[in-house]
Parts: sequence; C-alpha cells; structure tokens
Amino acid sequence: MVLDQNTFQVLHSHEFAPFECAVSVLSGEFANDPQTYYIVGTGMVYRDEQETKVGRLIVFEVDDVDKTKLKRVHETNVRGCPHALRILNGKLAAAINSSIRLFEWTDREFRLECSNYNNIVAVDLKVMNEEVAVADVMRSVSLLSYRQMEGSFEEVAKDWNSNWMITCEFITAESILGSEAHLNLFTVEVDKSRPITDDGRYVLEPTGYFYLGEIAKVMVRSSLVPPPEDSTIQYTHPIMFGTTQGSIGMIVQIDDKWKKFLVAVEKAIADSNKNCMHIEHSNYRTFVFQKRAEPVCQTDLPSKIVPRSIVATCIEEVHYLLVALGDGTLIYYVFDVTTGRHGEAKKSSVGTRPPSLHRVRSKNRQHLFVCSDRPVIIFSVSKKLVFSNVNVKLVNTVCSLSSNAYRDCLVISDGKSMVFGTVDDIQKIHVRSIPMGESVSRIAYQKSTGTYGVCSARKEDDRRTDRVSIGAFSEFP
Repeated sequence: MVLDQNTFQVLHSHEFAPFECAVSVLSGEFANDPQTYYIVGTGMVYRDEQETKVGRLIVFEVDDVDKTKLKRVHETNVRGCPHALRILNGKLAAAINSSIRLFEWTDREFRLECSNYNNIVAVDLKVMNEEVAVADVMRSVSLLSYRQMEGSFEEVAKDWNSNWMITCEFITAESILGSEAHLNLFTVEVDKSRPITDDGRYVLEPTGYFYLGEIAKVMVRSSLVPPPEDSTIQYTHPIMFGTTQGSIGMIVQIDDKWKKFLVAVEKAIADSNKNCMHIEHSNYRTFVFQKRAEPVCQTDLPSKIVPRSIVATCIEEVHYLLVALGDGTLIYYVFDVTTGRHGEAKKSSVGTRPPSLHRVRSKNRQHLFVCSDRPVIIFSVSKKLVFSNVNVKLVNTVCSLSSNAYRDCLVISDGKSMVFGTVDDIQKIHVRSIPMGESVSRIAYQKSTGTYGVCSARKEDDRRTDRVSIGAFSEFP
C-alpha cells in the first residue's frame, strides 16, 4: 500500500499472488537513473517447506503527478527469500537465504553482478560506504567489503561467537551494533592487531554487552530530532531501534566523563529506589549468554586421520586428553587445565579398526576402556599410563554398573553377546615391563616373602655370566 505522508490515506494498494508474502521493502535510487523507486522483496511461503525456495524482486514507480497510480516497472525471480534490501553504490544489495547478492540496474532491469555464499540464513544487512554488515541467524555478524574494480564481495572480518541474530547496524565503518534473540544488544569492533587467517581476515571482537529485555527488531542510523545546539551533553552516531513490544529507543555515543556521571546517577537511583521484584539493576542489565564451550587446550594433531573418539579425564590427579583415530592409533597428551598448556603428543596402537573410548571405574579408581578389535584397559601407576590387554577378541561397547549388588562390575559386548565381570576378571593378564639389561631365563615366585627369584644371563667380554637374583623385586601392586 502507498500512504499519504500527511493524512496516511491509502493512495494505492497492490495485491500479490496467493501464498506470496512481502518480507522487505526499500525506497531508493539507482545509478544513472534519477527516478525514485519502491523495491519489494517477496517470498512464496508454503506449509510443507521449511524455508522459502522461490521469491521475487519487484520494482514499483509512483506517478509524480497522480500519486494514486503505482506502476510495476520490473520484476525478477530469485531462488530464496529476500530478507533485507539495501542500496550500495547505486546498486541493489539483497540478503537472499544464505547469500548476499548485488544487482545492477541496467535498462530498467536487474542484472546479477556478484554473490557471497557464507551464511546459514542472512536475516539482515546494512550498508555504510562500501562496507556491508551481515546478520546471520546463527553465526552472529560479519563484515563484507565491496570491491568495485573486481566486482565482488570480500569478507573482511567476522565474529566467531554464536548469536541468534535479529538485526544489526553500523556505528562506524569498523564497529557494529547487533540485536539477538535472547533480548540482548552487543557491539563488536574490528581487531586489526591479529588477523585470524593468512588471507588477512580480521576478528570482530566483542566490546560491549547489554540486556535490553526486548527484541530490537529494526535499527536505523537516525534520530527523531537533531541535538540542540546549546545542549551540554553532545552525542554522536545516533541509532534508533524499535522493538517487538512497540518500544522506540535511541543509542548514542557520549564522552567518557558524561558516561561516568550518568552511570553514577543510574546507580544512585537504583540504590535508593528498589523495584517491586527486588532485582538488582546491575543484575537485570547483565548480558544473558548462551552456553558456550571455551577452549582450554588447543593443538594440532600429528596425523591427518579423522578422530573417532575424544576423552578428557583425570587419573591420579593428572589430566589427560586422549584422541582415538580411525586407523586404530591412540594419541594422548598431559595438559594443565589452569594454563591450557599441554605436553608432547604420545602414540600407541590399540587396534586396526576405529576405536572408542569409555570411562569406567573399578575399586574407586578411574580407568579408560578402549573398545576395538584389540581392547585395552588404560590405568595409571605412579602417575604414568599403563596399557593392559583384555582377554576378549572384540569389544564394541562397555559400561559400568551402578547397582550395589554389582559394584565395580563392567558389561562389555561384541555386538552378539555380553560379558559381565570386574576389571581383574576381564583383564586376566596384567602386563608390566621391568628393564633388566640382561637375558632372563627362569623366574619363580615366593608367596611368603612377596618376592620373585629371577635367573638371568649377562654377556661380558665374550663370556657368559649366569646369576640368580632372589628377593630383588617386590610383588607387583
């Protein structure tokens, strides 16, 4: 509909096709064309489709003399839904599903110039000079730069945090204000001190968080009235926003001294007047974070084989990170959870098929069970990992029983049958190597003293020297 700017009387109404919804509208001028147009983005919405697959860009022209006439100048079909439209250097920039596309207006027709495909769903975009800020439905915001000579978009910076975005707006060419679905506002700024990749892309570093309590649906760089010339507080970069609950607000940039003053006034009011719910003002305005996994230890694997199972565990107060690869190789590290530093990678072969790692407990001690075609139990002795073979040919899965009647009992399965037993029963053979430096020929165990007697031979100067060591080795723990 076209409304009169003074009386809001409906001057003209245009009806779209069945199942066609108008999702975006823009008034603007194109390069080499003085006429001002209305550009409408529509999408065909069907119940059996999870996302819109077909849409249209329609250009309308209002008659300068008879404003009750709305003429359709051009339309073009697009593969997706045009969620947002903006004018960029006299051309039309459109956020269509997962892409950002730039259309050139030539002979009163749209011609696709370039596209950028690096989003899940681009829900909004804003333009400042030749920079484009893109709000992705899950991937927060990114900053694109339009290269006019090459006729292409280049991703300059990206916020690597995950935010369910609603809209965004430029504060400056290198700082962006964003609104997300958890009723928050946040700001990001290009951090040029550290490019994240070799091709020169930068990080959009978060610089501010604020809990608004409402979803800011639209943002625009403007204000209702200009700042008074005699105003004591001068502000810059005003941004107006509108929320889904009908509120209108404005965000401005002020000097640091006025910021400290207003924060002090805000705190004084909050301390003297308690709200009905007795919620602290500072707590209410605290940014609501999603659950995010922050990296504690990060390293490159010394192999290109795809990892199939990863476990971080603590055994005898030592933290280990174990990675089982698809070729049966086990890589493990010792790492410090406070500093994030890790030790040297160590390797061990635990089979020929992709293994899986499982935590198990026996006699109040933590162990790791490696399920593979050569199953292994990993435990610790004197804060060093020991690998002990299991007397089973194949194990697909394992779990511990928590029942008091079957305490310290494990259940292992090869896919066809199950075996119940404790770690000692399953292992059958305990393997522990003791370097002798000699050739051992005989061994005997004496239970009363808890020692082993070993007959060994040592070769010295082409002569063989046999000896017997009795009581030299304590009983294995």
